[in-house]
Amino acid sequence: MTTEHASTMKRTGWAVTAFYLVLAFEFFYMASPFAAYFYSVYSPGLAFLGKFESFRFLVSFFLPHIVSETSSLMLDIRNLVGVLLFFGGGAAFLWAMCQVYWAKIRRKGAVLGGMYRFIRHPQYTALAICGLGMLILWPRYVILVSYVTMLFVYLVLARIEERECRVKFGQSYADYASRTHMFLPFPLPLADKLPSLPTRPLARAAILGLLFVLMLTGSLLAASGLRTYSLNSLYADYREDTAVVSLIKISQADMDRAMDLAMAAPETTALLAEANADAETRYIFYLLPTDFDVSEIPMNPVENGREGHHFLPQNFGDIGQWKLVLTKAVLPQGQSYSDRDIVARAFAVEPLGEVWVDLSENQIIQVVQPPATGNYEGIPMPVF
Repeated sequence: MTTEHASTMKRTGWAVTAFYLVLAFEFFYMASPFAAYFYSVYSPGLAFLGKFESFRFLVSFFLPHIVSETSSLMLDIRNLVGVLLFFGGGAAFLWAMCQVYWAKIRRKGAVLGGMYRFIRHPQYTALAICGLGMLILWPRYVILVSYVTMLFVYLVLARIEERECRVKFGQSYADYASRTHMFLPFPLPLADKLPSLPTRPLARAAILGLLFVLMLTGSLLAASGLRTYSLNSLYADYREDTAVVSLIKISQADMDRAMDLAMAAPETTALLAEANADAETRYIFYLLPTDFDVSEIPMNPVENGREGHHFLPQNFGDIGQWKLVLTKAVLPQGQSYSDRDIVARAFAVEPLGEVWVDLSENQIIQVVQPPATGNYEGIPMPVF
């Protein structure tokens, strides 16, 4: 590969990184004053993917985002892990970058100390860790595809840079490379044992393309496994045409009581009648404390409410008052869905209203009409 091609690859690498950061920072933009500007550019792309059933999964989520608690501790600490990886990776990147530029200023030659004593490409490792944290915080499949693409470009760039260093620094760099690993302090077969690529452009492109497909396929399969695990870990109940999903831990008895109270109210029947239901209509009811305010669920805003899912689960105590947010599941046409498949296959929900219940008094508090407009109307949002 010529120097010109190497420079092009490096520019491509940074462009891919920037593109990934723009996508992955959606969770930040949507909560900021710039949400309208961001989604004016971003939402048409999401809407376009959502139109085609073959690509619709790309805008869905493979980890829980709306729910705060599940039956899995691993899932419950996901936001903490994501934040730690994001800030830890960012700090490591700045440290490694400072080492490189300090060496350039002092004209010390190749950087072999600090983090470089253990791995040869700490900047790429740090960016990968930071990106993984962002992926956990906002786990859309399309973000995963961008993340894998970024990792693949880093792998190619690292090999290019090592070839340049061997030419520039000679035997000293070769000795250094023989006693360290590329990205982690231990062997990583895909990176460390990758054979030299063919010199012919077509053959090299074919091998790189195959490697990328293998990386992407493995990542998508792993994400699908995590999604199935997440769905199985929800505090949920399934009744014929309805899935009831609780955002926090609740006993089956209390969930049944809340549902029985809500469904016995004539006002609830009236709300559901407005859904223009037929035999294939399916519902998702979200069960949450009355003071929870979750922007991704099409519900009425709660004044001075608690943000219900972005932070760590907490001890919510004995909750007597709950609300059922009634929604109609938007599902692919041509099939009939039941049980867990209602949540698994739904790609959007439409608001129908809310029923507030007091389990301690065993009574309906109020029935609320649906909001006139949603916070992110027309933008694919997580359903669990």
